[in-house]
Amino acid sequence: MGTPFVPFTYDGADGVRLAGRLYRPTEGTGAGDGGRGVAVPLVCLPGLTRNVRDFEPVAAHVATAGRTVVAFDLRGRGRSAPADAATYTPAHEAGDVIRGLTALGLARVALLGTSRGGLVGMLIPAFAPGLLAGLILNDIGPEIELAGLLRLRDEFTGRAATDDAATPLPLDWERATALVARRFASIYPRLDAPGFARLARRLLKDVDGRPAPDFDPAITAGLAALTPETRLPNLWAQFDALRAIPVLAIRGGLSDLLSEHVVAMMAARHPDFVEFTVADEGHAPLLEDAASLAAISALLARVDAAGAAR
Repeated sequence: MGTPFVPFTYDGADGVRLAGRLYRPTEGTGAGDGGRGVAVPLVCLPGLTRNVRDFEPVAAHVATAGRTVVAFDLRGRGRSAPADAATYTPAHEAGDVIRGLTALGLARVALLGTSRGGLVGMLIPAFAPGLLAGLILNDIGPEIELAGLLRLRDEFTGRAATDDAATPLPLDWERATALVARRFASIYPRLDAPGFARLARRLLKDVDGRPAPDFDPAITAGLAALTPETRLPNLWAQFDALRAIPVLAIRGGLSDLLSEHVVAMMAARHPDFVEFTVADEGHAPLLEDAASLAAISALLARVDAAGAAR
């Protein structure tokens, strides 16, 4: 979107080169460590196979309002290097994020996590108590719907109802965009042609003018073992540990990973919880519409207010 950012890199504990983007505030008070009168920085973590480009609309909106934004490419995605497949876990990725925030000198942040990024966010307080001042969960919660994971399994393994997921990428962006539009038509039924072109650029990287995958295929290997009988773990204990900070759950109205029932359970268990539904979007909401951006801004204002009262 043309919003200026500073790329940064750092090393994980195992030496893997990791990367991200730092968006400096363009107006207002700036950002720091969440002290009195200071805008708490926003940290953005993408989904399972996604990257920092997913947060360009959020970064443009939030940085313009005077807040620092940091977006991480988790290991094996985007500009972060591939790693040992055994380290593609939310716990290991939480360690990477904490290490990156330490390198940037950020001691207290709000966090926006989409899907896998939200799971990572819920784990961070166990490793770094006091780091999170607020949490935004984009279409993820302490319980995940197995049906949604089975859909993702089928997409990544080529077992979907169409062959699109297993089709080799076209050699030009026009045909790649058409493929993305077919694959995601039911998830984003209101998205227009320019919207699908933006989505294609989020999903895929440009290599000498040609679209290419932007993640290590080993990241999705664990999905192949899922069956309709799989019993999934939950993160209710980790969610309950967030009771002292404001939490916003953004849910896609068409989501098959985060159910309304789970959101209701989250609301019942958390004293400072807000839910926002994005109509006519599935997993995961794109966070580029005005209403979603306003909900994010409202949560960040509550985080700042809570910090000022400390």
